[in-house]
Formats: sequence, C-alpha cells, structure tokens
Amino acid sequence: NFKLNSDLLNAESQKSAIERDKKHLIEDLRRAKENLNDEHGKLQDLGSRYKRQLQISQAKHSDITSRLSEELARVEELRESLAEHQRQETSARAEISSLRQEAAEAQASHETLVAELRAELDRQTTEGERRRGDAVRQLKDEKRELFEELSKLKATL
Repeated sequence: NFKLNSDLLNAESQKSAIERDKKHLIEDLRRAKENLNDEHGKLQDLGSRYKRQLQISQAKHSDITSRLSEELARVEELRESLAEHQRQETSARAEISSLRQEAAEAQASHETLVAELRAELDRQTTEGERRRGDAVRQLKDEKRELFEELSKLKATL
C-alpha cells in the first residue's frame, strides 16, 4: 500500500512536471510566433519603403541611373534578409513540430502510466476487500466458536 501511494505521488509529480513543461513550451512557441510575425512585418515595411523610394527615384530626371542601382543593391540586401528570415522561420517551424511531437509522446506516456496505476490500484483494492471479507468471516466464525465454547462451559458449570 505504501508503494502504491509512493507510485501515485510519483505519477502525480511527473504529471505536474509534464504540465509545467508543456506550458513553458506553449509560451516559447507563442513568443517565437510573435517574433516571426514582427520580423515579417518589418520586412513588409522595408519592402513598402523600397517601392516608395523607387517611385520617387523614377520621377527624378538627372540621377535616375545612379539612384536605381543604389535601390537595386538595397533590394538585394532585403532579399537576402528575407531569405534568411524564411530559413529561420522554416527552422523554427520544424522545431515547433518536433516539440509538439515530443509533447504528444510525453502526454501519451503519462496517460499510459496513469491507466496502469489505476488498474493496479483497482486490483489491489479488490484484493484488499476480498481479504477484509475473509478476515471478517473468520472473526465471525471464531466468535461463534467462542460463544459455543462459552455456552458449553456455562452448561458444564
């Protein structure tokens, strides 16, 4: 019974740890998503700024070629930056997927352990109830025998 209680406490402790880890993972995923969204917004802002600047440059007459080449260089930097952010996003998504898989496996393992512990508890409870019933019957039999002996003794006296 002590071992069962110890096992149950251990299972509850593991469950709490898994839940805590799960909450931390969810919060980390939420922050990663927010960061990705922020970076995406910044890239969109940079792209919009580039388009406005390109329209202004095209409107100017004397230095259109030099300004255009400057803007093209900036666009290339933005493309490289965008490509890097896309690689980071892809990597983050893969990590998120991996963490979700780990969380699902941990949850399944936990549920299996809880089911096994419940089954063992039910088995031990049933066994304990059977033993208690046997002990009660034995005590009743002994009590009856003692009363019979007492009656015989009283009759003898």
